[in-house]
Amino acid sequence: MQPYDKKVTLPVPNFLIENYDHTRSPLKYNVSFGFGYDAETNDYKVVRLVTLLNGASHIVAEVYSLATGLWNPRRRVNGMTEMEACTPQAFVNGILHWLAIYEAEDGNSYYFILTFDVHTESFSKLMMPEIVPSRTSTKLQVSVSSDGKSIALFSRNFVDTVVDRFLDIWIMQEYGVHESWTIWTTLRAIGPSESRSLLPKALCFRVNGEIVSEIFDDNVCRWFWHLYCVGHRLYSIHPSGWWRNLEYSVFRYYTVNSYKESLVLLDMDNVVSY
Repeated sequence: MQPYDKKVTLPVPNFLIENYDHTRSPLKYNVSFGFGYDAETNDYKVVRLVTLLNGASHIVAEVYSLATGLWNPRRRVNGMTEMEACTPQAFVNGILHWLAIYEAEDGNSYYFILTFDVHTESFSKLMMPEIVPSRTSTKLQVSVSSDGKSIALFSRNFVDTVVDRFLDIWIMQEYGVHESWTIWTTLRAIGPSESRSLLPKALCFRVNGEIVSEIFDDNVCRWFWHLYCVGHRLYSIHPSGWWRNLEYSVFRYYTVNSYKESLVLLDMDNVVSY
């Protein structure tokens, strides 16, 4: 039996960067994507978010529907400054989540979580735990909780000394309820000395509750073709602090996402194979 191979090539979006008027200054922008399933209409959708960074930053959004084969008309996303570039999405409860940034009246930039309901095609926001610091002192990533019913937040906090750096892992215990944010565990930098102490970068939860994390050790890094580095290694971390080397070295640019182990035939309606 031949393996089923189906792919979909998306049409050109309505909003093209090269058509944007940037004669006054060099064009600066970043692009984020989201992919989710609309269970109400049995449709898959792709969200494209373009942050234009020239002058007063603003974001243009477009949504592609697999059912119609079209991009919806572009629209502006209000109430934010820019998307956090190169961060993955989290798809939970029919809603896409990304890190986004707004500039407060005090002049500092702060994170929040931008959400998109794939059925209603409406944007909203979820706020961070109140003790999460401003953009300048932390690196954040939003992810899916281990049970797949809510979201998680990985907060890497950078302080003056390497050995004092730490990674907080937050869980929103009740989805959509800000007061339910809870620290699940805190991981510290590991290593025999400050010069060799390494702070893990959490990537996602596994179904067994462990966390897939990356450790980057530039002391052993050897680049191949400028993309692959043996210093980037993946570990599975138990919340008790137990570490297990997954024996993988990773590429310089990559992403890790949760998925449901099923096969959906993209050219047939209401067919799911398990």
